[in-house]
Amino acid sequence: MSINIVHYTMASKGTIDMLKLKSERLRRGWTQTTLSAFTGIAQSDLSAIENGHRRAGAGQRRRLALAFGLPSDYLFATATADEPAKEAR
Repeated sequence: MSINIVHYTMASKGTIDMLKLKSERLRRGWTQTTLSAFTGIAQSDLSAIENGHRRAGAGQRRRLALAFGLPSDYLFATATADEPAKEAR
């Protein structure tokens, strides 16, 4: 139960909404490796971002939105939380 709470909290930080990111990727039939090739973001970083272990940096957020052809604010959660996740490089 606490794991679900942690993931929800991290998904609602004003950074990338992990569920939307993964959903958009899967909707297109892309693997993390495919998305990595499109964005230049390491697959391990994409995994960490999708799982809430890291937060995407500004450049990564722009590249993800561009790869999906979506407005950047669509991929972002808007609520804030007390502790930010570690930012990916």
